Amino acid sequence: MFDTNIINQYSNPFDLYFREFNPRLLKELFKWCEYLYYQSPHTSATIKKFAEYPITDIKINNENESLKKAYLNILNKKIKIKQQLISASIDFQIYGNAFRSMYFPFVRFLICPKCKVRKNIKDINYEYESKKAKFKYTCHACKKSVVGEVKDVKNTDSKKVNIIKWDPKYMDVNHNPYSGESEYYYDFPNEQYQKVHSGNKFFLNSTSMEVLEAIGKGEMLKFSEGKICHIKADAPSGVNNAWGLPTLVSTLPSYFHTSLLKKGNEAIALERILSFRVLFPQFTNSTPGSPMEVISANKWLPQLIDNYKKWRKDPNHIMFSPFGVGVSHIGGDAKALFVSNEIQMEEENIMVGQGVPKEFLYGGLSLLNSGSITLRILENMLLTLVGQLVDYAQWITDNVADEENLEVVEVELEKFKLVDDVEQKKINLDLHGIGLLPDSELLESQGFDPKIMQEKRKQDEIDNARLQNEIQEAINKLQNAASKVTMMQNPQGYNPQMVLGQAQQLAMQFASLDESMRKSQLIALQKEDAVMYAVVIQALEQLNTDNANVVKQQVQQPA
Repeated sequence: MFDTNIINQYSNPFDLYFREFNPRLLKELFKWCEYLYYQSPHTSATIKKFAEYPITDIKINNENESLKKAYLNILNKKIKIKQQLISASIDFQIYGNAFRSMYFPFVRFLICPKCKVRKNIKDINYEYESKKAKFKYTCHACKKSVVGEVKDVKNTDSKKVNIIKWDPKYMDVNHNPYSGESEYYYDFPNEQYQKVHSGNKFFLNSTSMEVLEAIGKGEMLKFSEGKICHIKADAPSGVNNAWGLPTLVSTLPSYFHTSLLKKGNEAIALERILSFRVLFPQFTNSTPGSPMEVISANKWLPQLIDNYKKWRKDPNHIMFSPFGVGVSHIGGDAKALFVSNEIQMEEENIMVGQGVPKEFLYGGLSLLNSGSITLRILENMLLTLVGQLVDYAQWITDNVADEENLEVVEVELEKFKLVDDVEQKKINLDLHGIGLLPDSELLESQGFDPKIMQEKRKQDEIDNARLQNEIQEAINKLQNAASKVTMMQNPQGYNPQMVLGQAQQLAMQFASLDESMRKSQLIALQKEDAVMYAVVIQALEQLNTDNANVVKQQVQQPA
């Protein structure tokens, strides 16, 4: 009798064996996608590169420099916004959903209801009643056993601000498809239930009372409006709009097929990677007077084994045998049986399912030569992802503004481009040369911020003007000194302008000499003309100062 189920299975071209493992529930799909991320090197590498590559520096759109500095300090140094964006991008690509909320630090105090003495919860030896979310302890002031009133005071240490990552497998969404509004709930994992019911003080001291009360009652945590950010991938209309659909869902059949092929390769490697060798006396029955007719195999075999051991110790050992010895190999043909090409094809199908060119994963210049259409498609995919992450960054910034009482600002990421368009840059330069492209547009096309470049240009002009003023002041000082020396030592025999010009020429000549030669020349000049010597000394000092300023200006000027 034939199995009718097998017959039906093979008669239906769409009823593949692998589809029996396809998840039926969304939460099960999350588990499979998570497993695929950890088990498939191609999937893991692709998701990480997609997550990291388009993330650029955060930019605050506000004219208030002190406000921008305050935000950048919190976002970059305290929250580490780039790492948070990459983390959300990884969840987005694996689960098709990323849920985030913000944790602002606080210090928990317990207040005695009798004497009103307040004390830090870390300094109290309390007992926690999980079902009632109550803290019982003996007040150190009134010495009475009380149930403390909880008072959470804001902690000003912004370094402890944390972004909470909520596991999509434990999330639940109540969605209204007409209004587009959603309510979000979280069902706690067993690990957190155990921490609360066992009285884990490290967990209890810094966890919000809303969470502790929900766990104590065995209920799901409901998020207040605006307190959770949901980033989700687009899904067809036939899919529940409350959730995003993981992009990895189309790669599951290929992954199942790849796993089966790899399992086959594993079995082949275990059984046939090494050959089994059999030694035997090589002769034919037709040979008259065969050695085996007069030689016992029981004697020949120990001699063969003994000679084999000697050969293992000494490769030059020679064995004498009265007849030929044959060898037969069993197995050892694993290479011919491996299905590596089929595995490679399925792995490429997995990459295609993720919409990634092979060059993006493996690297190489062939991606740049693959055509503008391929690059544009890939760039648009990444820009779509960046748009979601910018909204997430704005949500974080708005929460920071609300908590820190700061002015609300608009944030964005620095402009992302997959590759530099060299030809377009040349066209922009030509358009700017004939006056059709403004300076700001040219700078943006070259990857520069016009405002920053204007500030740098203004600072350069100020520095150059300051340098020119210092040079002019030094020249005036030198001229005045020369005039004073001339009037004091020989008021009638010197022309100040002529003396100054000659002194500057001599100073430049002396500056090119080595130190010993310069010193001897100055001594001779001092004996010959004391007035000229004094002016030349001042000219040399000014020349050294000017050279030092020029070197300093070149070092400070950006490359």
